[in-house]
Amino acid sequence: MTVKDLPAEPSTNHWAERQAYHEHPALGSGDVRRLCDSWAAFEAARRTPFKATAASSIGSATHLCLLEPHRAGELTPWVADCGTRTAKAYLDLAGKAPKGAIILLAPELERVTLAVRGALRNPLVARILDGAQCEQEIYWDEPLDRYGRSGKLVQGKGLIDFVPANGLELGDLKTTSDEIIDADAWGRTLASHAYPVQAAWYRRGWAERHPWEGPRGWVWIVVQTVEPYLCELYRAHPTDLAWGDSRCERALRRYATHHGRPEVWQGHSQADADGWPTIETVEMARWGRKGEW
Repeated sequence: MTVKDLPAEPSTNHWAERQAYHEHPALGSGDVRRLCDSWAAFEAARRTPFKATAASSIGSATHLCLLEPHRAGELTPWVADCGTRTAKAYLDLAGKAPKGAIILLAPELERVTLAVRGALRNPLVARILDGAQCEQEIYWDEPLDRYGRSGKLVQGKGLIDFVPANGLELGDLKTTSDEIIDADAWGRTLASHAYPVQAAWYRRGWAERHPWEGPRGWVWIVVQTVEPYLCELYRAHPTDLAWGDSRCERALRRYATHHGRPEVWQGHSQADADGWPTIETVEMARWGRKGEW
């Protein structure tokens, strides 16, 4: 695909609308993952402006083409006909683009095209997206009473990639440049990126906004953005979702402990009742125990 192959830009674009979601101060799934690490990590990330990379731009464009194909024309003005992100053509285009726009190099657009074609070769993709509600923004309130902050609450937010029409699941589309995306490889990716935490957070928000529904499962569409451009679908294991739920609770507990309390220890260890860090007992990783005792 080249720039001229894209449909004409629609009269209404949604960059500002999507940017408003990302800038909303409610807790997103990334905030939750960082809160599980430490309050310091959470605050540092909030102070650091997002900077698009080749991987994030390819991922965002693939999302748009698969989940909102009617918006594909919005990519048209923001494809730089050059090969590097340091080229003048790219930098000039980036300087003109509205905030939140997806800016691609011409070779990156080709990868997006191949990734989308590869995804659509999997018949399950069309089946699960048929009639689905895509890119669903949700906001909800999380009371902090049970974490010792009576009368306080924090707002949560989620951007759910697709809600299948079957009424049984929610789902997320992930792109990857990994050369292998079989079940074992995806299991390792889930662990390294803590994706079940995102799933648990979004399921939590959906349940809060739709209390009349039963619990929903979770599905990932995994799209490869390198050769051989395969696409697989995987369901989340109930044990992983339960682990994600526990991490959400940990994050909310830490938020309740620290918000508005700069005197409380902000590191990895839990603070005690006086706000001081605690000393944890740590066991060496089992694989490190080599040789004779």
